[in-house]
Amino acid sequence: MPKFMVIQTMSPAALTRERVWQFQEAIQDSSEVIGCQSFYSLAEGKAVSILEAQDQGALAEWFQRMEMPYQSITPVELEGYHGMVAADSEEAEEAEDIFAECEWCNAPIYHGNASVEITRHIQQVDSDEITVINAEALLTLCASCGNRLDEEKIGKALKSLLAAPAAECETN
Repeated sequence: MPKFMVIQTMSPAALTRERVWQFQEAIQDSSEVIGCQSFYSLAEGKAVSILEAQDQGALAEWFQRMEMPYQSITPVELEGYHGMVAADSEEAEEAEDIFAECEWCNAPIYHGNASVEITRHIQQVDSDEITVINAEALLTLCASCGNRLDEEKIGKALKSLLAAPAAECETN
């Protein structure tokens, strides 16, 4: 079914959490409309929803039956996920599956694919567990580029680059 972007504006008093839950239940119970994604600002009384329906007229009729006000219903022509815009839903779903881009060859890295990442962890090690306090990716590579890395050379390079004189270290 085609996708539509629905813009709704109402008074903040009218757009309550209860009303949002009612809208959610109506969509879940509907055989005419499929909810894809929604965004709400209760404080501003605004909502944007991406919905699937047979056509624009059928979606407008459904909103009228549900007594849900709307300002516009617009067909979706392009979809974007995480900064990547796609021309159709299949391409958009593929873009949604991308979690990173290789920093050497710029190839997309999809969820479920192997990759190599050099990460800086701040962690606390106790006798029976390790707690990661912060983790920051320093370099993310696709498997092909990552397999070209020589772990021994990288380890030595990092140790010499990051070696701090003992006088500068503080111990807790």
